[in-house]
Amino acid sequence: MNQDYYTGYEGYPELRVSLRRGSEVAAAIRVWSGYFNQLMDLLPKCEGKWTGIAKHYHLDTGWYDASPWVDPNAGDSVCQLRYAVARCPDGPPREFGEAWLRLLDEAANDPDSVVTIEYD
Repeated sequence: MNQDYYTGYEGYPELRVSLRRGSEVAAAIRVWSGYFNQLMDLLPKCEGKWTGIAKHYHLDTGWYDASPWVDPNAGDSVCQLRYAVARCPDGPPREFGEAWLRLLDEAANDPDSVVTIEYD
């Protein structure tokens, strides 16, 4: 599965969310940073703090520091993204979130898989 939510936004920042098994990319999603940001802005705080993937997004760490960045806890990210996708209006940001959830679900159930984020 390779999906594209970036075409038409060439010249703007791009992110790639990938499911990796070892050194191989099993599936990838290209996304315009605007769609990515819309979804990230819907992530909740936990007891007044950013946690998990929301923490990395709001503190400009993770994929901003190292590329590709490995999501250290796909299971936690699934919970956060389900919350965000449920609150996202229909359209490309929601479709991207649903595609990302499928990658995270797969990684959470396969100990040989990880989800990575790359920022261009």
